[in-house]
Amino acid sequence: MKVFKFGGASVNSIERINMVGNILKQFPNEKLLIVISAMGKTTNALEKVVEAFYNGKKEASLQLFELVKTQHLNTAKQLLVTHYLSCEEQLKSFFTEAEWLLHDNPQKPYDYYYDQVVCIGELLSTTIISFYLNEIGVTNKWMDVRDIIRTDDNFMDANIEWEFTNAKVSASILPLFKETNFILTQGFIGATDENESTTLGREGSDYTAAVFANLLNAESQTIWKDVSSVMNADPKQFPDAQPIAELNYNEVIEMAYYGAQVIHPKTIKPLQNKNIPLYVKCFLDPLLPGTVIHNHPVHHLPPIIVNKEKQALVERQFGFADRDGSSPTNMVTLGGPGIGSDPPLTIITRSGLGASTEQDIVHEALHGTSQENTGGLQRPDYPLRQFPHQEQYNRAACRLLGKYGC
Repeated sequence: MKVFKFGGASVNSIERINMVGNILKQFPNEKLLIVISAMGKTTNALEKVVEAFYNGKKEASLQLFELVKTQHLNTAKQLLVTHYLSCEEQLKSFFTEAEWLLHDNPQKPYDYYYDQVVCIGELLSTTIISFYLNEIGVTNKWMDVRDIIRTDDNFMDANIEWEFTNAKVSASILPLFKETNFILTQGFIGATDENESTTLGREGSDYTAAVFANLLNAESQTIWKDVSSVMNADPKQFPDAQPIAELNYNEVIEMAYYGAQVIHPKTIKPLQNKNIPLYVKCFLDPLLPGTVIHNHPVHHLPPIIVNKEKQALVERQFGFADRDGSSPTNMVTLGGPGIGSDPPLTIITRSGLGASTEQDIVHEALHGTSQENTGGLQRPDYPLRQFPHQEQYNRAACRLLGKYGC
């Protein structure tokens, strides 16, 4: 059994939804738990609905929600023929769920209303896509994840109650796999013991998929994205960015700690606990190899380039200095027993530099050019600092992991 997750970018148009169908057709004999996010920009649109409602602009909130309704009904009409009426009926039940709340006056905190409204996005997208897949012969069962994932009432960043959720997975999902190979559900959302909708915070859909992979003892988890793989730098900023074929769980955690836009550690932790590999694949070209993240040592990684404008790295481990001594580049090399990279992982962070100097630094890191070609930047004679003990590494990682299992 495997877990697939498709994000909002993969279902934000008719063409891309067709791509999802074509990908799933390649796995007719696999047992797949498929997690799908809200369609692109839907969450932002629903956030505006909540803001208008909470600020006492009831009519404006209803008008904004009408736009969301129209968008999803139009998408269903373009995708469906024989299944449209059944899909429309299901969509309208979710519309009513939100409108019932929007016709009232806010009495509870903003976070509560945010979760009750924003969760509708995932329910709408998965309903449409489930009906579409069934219509094209990709038979699947749709499931409301709020019936499975139990959380506390920390709205907008809810914590999963693992024991209850595990029991529901065993009682509801495993038996359903005897009826179908594909189960389709939502990411990002759950529910309290009073059936109030909740959301799981940043990167909640990836996290949902990882939770299911953990509880189902999945063979692997795949996140389908609109990029070819994990890269060592943002290709929009650095054209020389290199794809990374494989990474270690701990390296991903450390990259995220220093600001790299990679998989969030709360997604990694449930997979790491059961040694489940995570694949990052491109839905635009499924034949590309992508990246695999696992628990094995990885050799000869390129430097990881992190460029954050108007930010500074406080914990400085190593520094280049410009001629005037300003705007340092921070370079951290992480190594030691159990970390998993050989040679140790190097992370470069940069803030406050002009573009030409940034490019010089990155070019030096990637290509090993001499000092004469680095705009006067000087490298100290002493070696890069390393974590000599796994315990030190764990403390650094724990600062980021927080409540997610450290």
